[in-house]
Amino acid sequence: MGRLRRFASMPRRERYLLLRALVCVAAARIGLWVLPVRVIHRWISKERERSGGGESVGEIVRAVTTASRYCPGATCLIQAIAAQAMLARSSHQSRIEIGISKQGEQFAAHAWLVCGGRIVLGGPDVTHYAPLAAWEVDG
Repeated sequence: MGRLRRFASMPRRERYLLLRALVCVAAARIGLWVLPVRVIHRWISKERERSGGGESVGEIVRAVTTASRYCPGATCLIQAIAAQAMLARSSHQSRIEIGISKQGEQFAAHAWLVCGGRIVLGGPDVTHYAPLAAWEVDG
């Protein structure tokens, strides 16, 4: 009940941003489950054509991080996709990078989001991941 009260006491703009983030995280989760990545990338590219709310990078990243706690299976890639879509809608250029690392006998993969030349989600230390793929969306 405390979380619900906290949500209700937020300014309307913050509540709206958090709800948008939850929808984006859920859409990215479902989308990756049933659609090819190229379709997801096309969706993100179309988001920049829609007029957005003009939120800052920090506001969007915080909203996606918070919303991801309430969406089962919201991995680093799903969070990066959701944040990139929201950033594109707010006219921010960003790049999702995916890297792999071998730790002992197991491979590990990780995705992070770069905006303005710095890692804004999934970082800060990704140096032990070898870059595998990246896709960029202009703001």
